[in-house]
This record gives sequence, C-alpha cells and structure tokens, in this order.
Amino acid sequence: MIRARQEKRSVHLPPGEEQAFGELKHSLSVRPIHRQKEHRIEAHILLSFIVHCLHVTLKSLVKPHASGLIPRKILEKFDTMQLADVHPPTSDGRCLFMPRHTQPSKDHPLLLHPLDLKLPDHPRPRLRI
Repeated sequence: MIRARQEKRSVHLPPGEEQAFGELKHSLSVRPIHRQKEHRIEAHILLSFIVHCLHVTLKSLVKPHASGLIPRKILEKFDTMQLADVHPPTSDGRCLFMPRHTQPSKDHPLLLHPLDLKLPDHPRPRLRI
C-alpha cells in the first residue's frame, strides 16, 4: 500500500500586505476555515486571495484622491451602514418585502464621490405570499 505524503502548504505575502490582509479579514468579519480537508484548504486560499485583491484595489482607487487614507479606515466608515429587510404583513395575509439601507452619514459622500461611486437606490417593494 502506498501512502500519500502529507505536505504543508502555505502562502506568504510581503510583510506590509500580511498585516493589511489580517486587518481586512478582521474588518470583513471573515473567520478562519477549519482546514482539515483539501477542499477547505483550497477554499481558504481562494478567500484569502480575494480579500487581498479587494484590499489592493481599494488602496489603488483611493491613492490619487487621498493618499493618507487606508482601506481599513474606509471599511470602518462604511461599517456604520447597514442593510435591512423590512417585512410588514398586508391585510390579505401576504408580506411586503422591502430591502433598505441606512441613511449615509456626512462622511460617506466624501468617500464615495472621489471614487465615482454612489449608493444604489432602494429597490421597489415586492409582495410575497
């Protein structure tokens, strides 16, 4: 019987990126994945790469407009915004489904405008049976 050799695999980021990745993972409330199985290891590596790409992209978008602003601070500002699904019942027994986000604070437009971003409009309410 031939036994498969277990290998340790790891991904190394540059020192500054390692700290930024950890901070961004914390900001996004990403928790570690139990990595006993191969597909979980691969999922964790993929998730780590996506978070790293998000951090680098956000950093490059902000740099021309506010070089001192770091992605972690931007995410902290937007952490105050929340999305809620409001489900009031109707008189005929159905439910009105209304996704809503909180009103932006005064800081949000200052961050969104230079990046040429805007908050989406509230979608129209829908009836659910």
